Amino acid sequence: AGLLETVTDNLPPQAVTLADAFWPGALTLVAPRQPQCPISPLVSAGLDSVAVRVPDHPVATQLIQLADRPIAAPSANRFGRISPTTAAHVSGQLAEHLDGILDGGPCRIGVESTVVDLTGPRPRLLRHGGVTHEQLQEVVGPVEIHRGTQPVDQAAPAPGMLARHYAPNTPIVLVTDPPIKPPGPRAGLLSLTRPGSTDGWARIEVLSETGDLVEATAGF
Repeated sequence: AGLLETVTDNLPPQAVTLADAFWPGALTLVAPRQPQCPISPLVSAGLDSVAVRVPDHPVATQLIQLADRPIAAPSANRFGRISPTTAAHVSGQLAEHLDGILDGGPCRIGVESTVVDLTGPRPRLLRHGGVTHEQLQEVVGPVEIHRGTQPVDQAAPAPGMLARHYAPNTPIVLVTDPPIKPPGPRAGLLSLTRPGSTDGWARIEVLSETGDLVEATAGF
């Protein structure tokens, strides 16, 4: 709550409740920005709000302590592409633009942080992530879910709100149930658990043999 108070104004009570419950952790809170906020407007695309998170990683924590100030830290990936979960992923996308990489090991949670907007009358979920919608509602009650996408020529209140974002180069088709036959000879199947039929697929990747979502997102 102390960190929020240094950069935000009219702090809603849900902000303190959520911070106490999920910080440090995979939750980003969007709150009204103070007029005298010391953080550059470039960090929040000129919006009258600011997004704040306290990471749960010893390397990130030590970096912030050594800097002795908040750090603007977007995902280390090219715009619109998949967020990295290892230092090798960062190097693969951005090596020619970087002077160095601080390697803290593979991400324990392999998806982005959850983003909750607290600038309105009720908390609103802008981006799904490491903290689930159900977990949020257990702490603060009803949380709306943002619907629709953000035009590419407008500043978004949170990352991941464009029609195309976190997108791989390989075309993907989302299906509720895996088809019995693959659509082509080079088609691969990405499945949470092992499917009943595996014939004909060029490759099958099972995210978690037990159906564990945390294991699946971490890519173990």
